[in-house]
Amino acid sequence: MRKPITDSESRAELARSFHSVFTSTDSFGEMYADTIIARMILFPIDGFHLTENQYKALTKAAQSIGDHSFFVSEIERKDSFETVYDPDRVVHWEVTVTTPYADYRDTLLILENAMYSKSNTWGAFLSSEDHAVIGGSQEFIQACKTNYPDWQAEMDHFKSHWETVCRSKQWDVEWLYKFLAYANR
Repeated sequence: MRKPITDSESRAELARSFHSVFTSTDSFGEMYADTIIARMILFPIDGFHLTENQYKALTKAAQSIGDHSFFVSEIERKDSFETVYDPDRVVHWEVTVTTPYADYRDTLLILENAMYSKSNTWGAFLSSEDHAVIGGSQEFIQACKTNYPDWQAEMDHFKSHWETVCRSKQWDVEWLYKFLAYANR
């Protein structure tokens, strides 16, 4: 089940949860709170959504640590947690871990967004640069990796893709290696 978050009290809870998991909305920076100790990159994602297999791995991992639902929020706008609810443009949802992929995929997401636990123990940052950074406990990330064996190939593809971009644009590649060291542990 997927339901929009409509009231300001619930949006305040969302903001507290979001800021307990994330400290930044920089898709190539150190985005996670210190309590989020393990991370991995998924690449590519499907627009502003995870692919079906990525989504299934994430929801299985959430179930494995006892979560029953999580939040999804568009976060690219700086005021996304203060915005008054507009039924024509929902930006926050609560999603159960048993929500079918098609229902998640039907969630209108047109900006960078985050999926994050109500228990403040894990998150997924989905970037406009076609990647996601998943973060959580060692147990959570291991469950993601177990349920999504393509993660290493995607990590390698991400690295190769951005090395090629950097070379073609004559950019310094050190930022990439710094980000990879942060996002893949």
